[in-house]
Amino acid sequence: MKKLLTILGSVGLVATTSAAVIACGDKTLQKTPDTKPTEETKKEDKNNEENQKNESKPINTENDKKNSEVIKAIVKKQEDAFATFHTRKDFLDQIKVFAKEKGIENLELANKNENKTFKEGENIPENNVKLRLGTHEFEVQLGKVLMDRVATKYYIENDKGNIITDQYGQFSNLNNKVVITQIGYSSKPRDEYSNNGEKVIEIHKMPGNTIEVPEHLPLKIKSLKNAFKDFKLEKVLNLDKWDVSNVELMNEMFFGATNFDQDISNWNTENVKSMSGLFAGAENFNQSLNSWNVSKVTQMSYMFHEAKKFNQDLDKWNVSSVTDMESMFLSAESFNGKIDNWNVQNVNKLGEMFLSAVKFSQNLSKWKIKEDAFKNSSSIFDKTYVYKKEVSEAWGRNK
Repeated sequence: MKKLLTILGSVGLVATTSAAVIACGDKTLQKTPDTKPTEETKKEDKNNEENQKNESKPINTENDKKNSEVIKAIVKKQEDAFATFHTRKDFLDQIKVFAKEKGIENLELANKNENKTFKEGENIPENNVKLRLGTHEFEVQLGKVLMDRVATKYYIENDKGNIITDQYGQFSNLNNKVVITQIGYSSKPRDEYSNNGEKVIEIHKMPGNTIEVPEHLPLKIKSLKNAFKDFKLEKVLNLDKWDVSNVELMNEMFFGATNFDQDISNWNTENVKSMSGLFAGAENFNQSLNSWNVSKVTQMSYMFHEAKKFNQDLDKWNVSSVTDMESMFLSAESFNGKIDNWNVQNVNKLGEMFLSAVKFSQNLSKWKIKEDAFKNSSSIFDKTYVYKKEVSEAWGRNK
């Protein structure tokens, strides 16, 4: 009997102990577990993240390889279109323009040498460029790189197979109708009357009978000075498509282009600083220009001088930066466009601005003119101007 009680007691003790252990176990489960990650856990999480990233990224290696062949073909066509003043970044930006037309938008330089310029020479290894599309890297080679200039390439109408190269713009006197296949340009003094050494990349003058130009103006060009001076035709195929947003100078661009009358209203002129003589002598030009951004232009002298048919409103122009309007509408005998709201407070020169502009009859008495500018500017209006007395009195009171 005593032995039996001992056994039962032991069983009870075991049961009690088990219950206590279970209770303790339950209590242990209710505690917040230690969440501090181990090194092994960190590595595993990092690998999982990388795998998820890779899974989310489309693998287009084959497509990038195919596109690299497209880029190579583009570069081959443009192999002679770069000079010693071009950097690798300039090259990339220009090729991207053509690549975008093909739906390729992930082109990059493979090396971090974007400020490195090209060397003069033809097919030299130093001018090779490493490019990247996605993870696919490849190399392209330039052709003939000239010192500080890009040659013009063109052909005579109906002789497309005979491409002619001109390095120095000597072709500008041609009388034949020509198609430009590569726009020529070079480094020139920014101001021909100054010896300060400042240079600008300027387009080569086009022949008077140019019938077609490339759709894309090279991004490096900052000056279109004299580009179509003495031009003989009414229009140029693709000229209206040019992106001129990098251009700063348009001096005498269509000077003496007596028949020119093409719609170029969609040009982005936001960075142009000088439009002096832009349409001077363009006798038949009469297209809307009211959408142009001229907010940075300082020079408008002789802009429409003898533009005999021009008669468009220009009231949307912000001319607050202009300092020189001398002879701007001199002999523009049809002009009577709206300009009465212009802010001309910074203008210093107004001489002969409307002289011989016999149709001009807008009341400009609201203009705020510098006193010195008014006093020092002679023959501002033609003798036929009906508001001459009223405007002179108003301007004379302006300080």
